Amino acid sequence: VNVGYDVYRRVGTKAFAKLVQVKEPLFVDKHVPKGLVEYAISAVDVYSNKSPLSKPVAPVANPAR
Repeated sequence: VNVGYDVYRRVGTKAFAKLVQVKEPLFVDKHVPKGLVEYAISAVDVYSNKSPLSKPVAPVANPAR
């Protein structure tokens, strides 16, 4: 059962592309490309229903824990 969050990344004006599905609401992108980068997530439930994409956010250098 894939329950968690789909993480999407957009570079510049391109469309969002799915990067990975995570179980916890935390993701570290170790390969951030140059240029304007934004991320969005979609929640996934036990029936594989997906929520709409979240509002885009910019990456942070050191996420608060």
